[in-house]
Amino acid sequence: MHTKRFLSKSLKINHFLSRWYVLGFEMLLVGISFLISLLIRFNFNWGMASNELYESQMGFVVLVYFFCYLTLNIYSSSLRHTNLSDIVKIFNANTLALFVLGVYLLIIDIYFMEI
Repeated sequence: MHTKRFLSKSLKINHFLSRWYVLGFEMLLVGISFLISLLIRFNFNWGMASNELYESQMGFVVLVYFFCYLTLNIYSSSLRHTNLSDIVKIFNANTLALFVLGVYLLIIDIYFMEI
């Protein structure tokens, strides 16, 4: 009797992904989206798009999105039970990341315009 109960508890499958898997998958999607945007910008000419500058930019963009998603706790909810409040959190995190990247680009642009 106890063996059957032990086996049923130990073999029970957890249907939820770890929060870190969800966050990692979201960062993978951000990186792929960045690469697709580069390909579109350069008319699918990978020779022009694969530059060391863009590789460092992709790392910076993924890092900014990582901290914005981490700050707003996007990865904590279950993917199956996403509701309107989760969608608003995702929108806020993307808006915050876009704002941070925009301010960064503005500061870089002002700095290089003075040189």
